[in-house]
This record gives sequence, C-alpha cells and structure tokens, in this order.
Amino acid sequence: MDLDLGELQFAVPGLFPHGVNLLAGPPKVGKSLLSLNMALSIANGEEVFGRVPVDQGDVLYMALEDGPRRMRDRLDKMGVSQPPDALDFTFDWEQFGQDGEKANSEGLLKDVLMARQRSGQDYSLVVVDTFARLRESANAGANAYYDDYDAVQDFRDVAHALDTALMVIHHTNKLGSGEDPYMRVSGSTGITANVDTVAVFERERIENTAKLHVSGRDIEGQKLGMGFDPDDLSWTLEGDYNTFQMGDTRQAIYDALKEADEPKGPSWVSERLDQIKDDTIRKEMGRMVDAEQLAKVGRGQYQVKEPNLF
Repeated sequence: MDLDLGELQFAVPGLFPHGVNLLAGPPKVGKSLLSLNMALSIANGEEVFGRVPVDQGDVLYMALEDGPRRMRDRLDKMGVSQPPDALDFTFDWEQFGQDGEKANSEGLLKDVLMARQRSGQDYSLVVVDTFARLRESANAGANAYYDDYDAVQDFRDVAHALDTALMVIHHTNKLGSGEDPYMRVSGSTGITANVDTVAVFERERIENTAKLHVSGRDIEGQKLGMGFDPDDLSWTLEGDYNTFQMGDTRQAIYDALKEADEPKGPSWVSERLDQIKDDTIRKEMGRMVDAEQLAKVGRGQYQVKEPNLF
C-alpha cells in the first residue's frame, strides 16, 4: 500500500489504457479505419474521434492484412499526403510461436520495440491488425480456453514490457444481436479473460453510424454512438449510444427534462409538449427508463440519465 505505483496511463483517456485492448467486430465494418483514425490522432496530438484529447505520442501500426497500396489509398482519401513522423507502419511479421520454423517471434517483437524505445521511439500505441495474423497457432487437442488465454499472454508480455497500449483487432462470431456483445468475440472466453479492455464494434453495413461497447479492468463500461464520414473515412464520437439517434418524441421528452432543475413527472412534461398526447408521453417515458435514457427518481418522477463518458 505504501508503494508509489504512479497513475494508470492511457493511449485514449477513459477508453484504452496501457495493456492489451481488444477491438472486435464483424469483417469489413470499419475496425481498421477506426484504429487508423486513432493512430493518426495520437501521432498528431489531435483529439481522438474529434472529441477525446490525447497526449501526442509515437505509434506503430502493424497492418498485417492490408498491404502498402491499400494503406496509401486510405491515407490519401483521409487527406494525409504524408503520415506524421511519429507514425510507423509495418506490413509483415512472423506469426507468434516457438517451434523451429517460427522462432520466438513474440520475444523478437518485444526486443525490436524495446530497442526502438531505447533510441527514443517510446510507443504510446501499437495497433495489431489482426490478432489471427500474429497469435501463436492453436495446439491440436488443447483446451480451447487455456490455449486462447496463453495466446493473449504473448501480447500482454509485449505490452507490459513496453508499458504501452496494444490495440489488437479481432473478429466477432455470428450470434444474434440480442446476445451479450462481449460474448460475440470470436474464440473462447480465454481471449476476453486475459485482455485488459474489450471493445466490440457493431455497425450495419449500409449505415454511417455504429455502436461501440467498451469494458475493462480499469475503466467504466461504455456504450458509445459513433458516426462515420465516407468522404474522409473519419469516425467521430457522437456520445452515449442510449441517447444517440433518439426519435423525435423521445428527443423532445429528453430535452424538456434536461432543462428542468429537478425530477419531473409526465404531467409536467405534457404541459410543455402539448403537441404530443399525454398517454404517448407516459408510455415513452417508461420505455426510456428501460432504454437507460431516463432515470426514475421516487414515485412518478423522472430525470435524464446523463452519460458518464470519461
């Protein structure tokens, strides 16, 4: 208790601390673009997702599924003619493993990055795109939980040796949308058990909005609304998802209660929204409690449920 352990360090305050951060989602929904947005912002010392202030720092982006041509095309569309000096890319790395052909490549990665650290490149963020391209091959007949847990440990060894944030991109399975989002991470629960932070990214392919669930050992759980601009491939943080994209009726109720200086009942809201039927307001306020957009305080009294983003 007397030890001076210092404060927990973050690549993105309130969201992604130092350690292993897993970003999971279905294929082709924008996970790589989300992490590339983050990498550019940190390397430039700009607000991540247009909202979260960060300290400028060095970043390594391991684009193991995208070659240099695709990366250049993406950067060009983002309006980046020349990546910042603080942002490095690599497009190839041996899969982790310890047999004769693969050597101890997770140890090699740690050694290379520590050598760069000694020369002045102290990475704030290392993006690994993707987990499957780098993790040690599964052992036939092994217990899936312990095999996945051990695979994540290789990444933890690197992150903790460097005291940096690893953002490891992974896929989700095809469980229904009603399931716990964290249970949709592909593989056994050994993966989510050994990472420090889990983020699950959900997006309909034709939509320019998405939901980002984030939970971890050192942060409060968040359910965030994200907006996408296809013109410059930018993702922006719009706010708490529970209050993101509300319909007109709910938005009007929410705005009315937000202006109140104390909890109010449906009758008070109806007086201010006389264009909406009393019964509709009463029903919607109950549904908004279930959706965590309002909080019920006492008997028949309501107030907005303010998101605690960071």
